Amino acid sequence: SPRAWFANALRTLAVAAPLVAWLAYVRWKAGPADQGLGNFTWPLAGWIEKWGAVFAGFKREPDFTWLNTTTLLATAGLTAQAVYLLRRPQPGDAWWRAGVTGVALMALLGTSVWEGHPGAATRVLLPMSLAFAVLAVRQRATAMWLLAGNLTVFSGVLALWHVPQDTQELAAGRAGSAAYVARLGDGWFGCERNKHDVWSWTPGNGQLALQTWPISGAPLRVRLGLRALTPRIVEIRQDATLLWRGPAGPKLQWIEFDGVAAGRAQLNFSTDQPAVRESDAPDARALGFAVYDLRIK
Repeated sequence: SPRAWFANALRTLAVAAPLVAWLAYVRWKAGPADQGLGNFTWPLAGWIEKWGAVFAGFKREPDFTWLNTTTLLATAGLTAQAVYLLRRPQPGDAWWRAGVTGVALMALLGTSVWEGHPGAATRVLLPMSLAFAVLAVRQRATAMWLLAGNLTVFSGVLALWHVPQDTQELAAGRAGSAAYVARLGDGWFGCERNKHDVWSWTPGNGQLALQTWPISGAPLRVRLGLRALTPRIVEIRQDATLLWRGPAGPKLQWIEFDGVAAGRAQLNFSTDQPAVRESDAPDARALGFAVYDLRIK
């Protein structure tokens, strides 16, 4: 009836209002951006292209086997969700209608949404994935369907596993009820990492910004490692106050010192010896000493 159409139109406007407001805000802050028609394409063309890119990735990027594998599993998982929703039509179920709308969207997605590892499709099709999960539980789907439809989980785990690291953040953590972040200032080459340690080299003079919460309280005790290519004396100061002075050499040694002010503090590291080139390569760095794994105690 006309009354029902009018009521549904109002509901549609209410549902769309947050998205419209968000798009207006982004355009206001970032300006216009013409995405063209890359987000959409002919039915199933983008999906077929994605499968081709997935298999080609194993040969093109042999060093990224796990990344390519999780992308393959995510694409298979989305496909399994779509097949499950299509094989048992239930037009009277709102969850099914929401899910099958996602299936239609999936069929029309273009290269811009599918490309990448695993690509934006996993989040664009999140409503379809949610509808699949609800219906699979309600309908007591077999273990095969539950496993196939949740293959997207592995790409999510990989994304959380490899969180991008700030190249200037030397340390962050908690000590009792306090939290702290240590960031490199002037005079450092940036952070280097392996599975166990985080460190940074300086030619001879470097500043380190330390921030703790709460911002007031007793002075802090700091623990860190020092290493140098050649023996030298290293000093650590906060403003004009000498916090620590001692030797550093090729062997990593651990030191501790007190007196660092809570809140915001700037530590100044310096040495009495000139920097040494790390190798004979033309682009070799001149290194004085390195700071390892800073911790607040």
